[in-house]
Amino acid sequence: MTQTPLTITLSANEQAVLQTLAQERSLSDPVAAFHVLLQDAASVYDALWDQSFAKSQDVLERLANEARDEYIRGETEELDLDADERLI
Repeated sequence: MTQTPLTITLSANEQAVLQTLAQERSLSDPVAAFHVLLQDAASVYDALWDQSFAKSQDVLERLANEARDEYIRGETEELDLDADERLI
């Protein structure tokens, strides 16, 4: 994985929070704590996405059924991705 340097400016309170987190999690320094915060945030967003997706299954099924019914009734048209100038 490529690492990219990042410079941020933290308030005294934000620095204190990172220092406390570093101590609570036995991390080497506040930078390590910041990495942990980012990883935690990503985990939370992933969990929220999974939860939203699980709740949307009935909607997705209804939309799929509507699309299939439209196809069966001949109300759809073939999409040629190579020929559609809007997609080029």
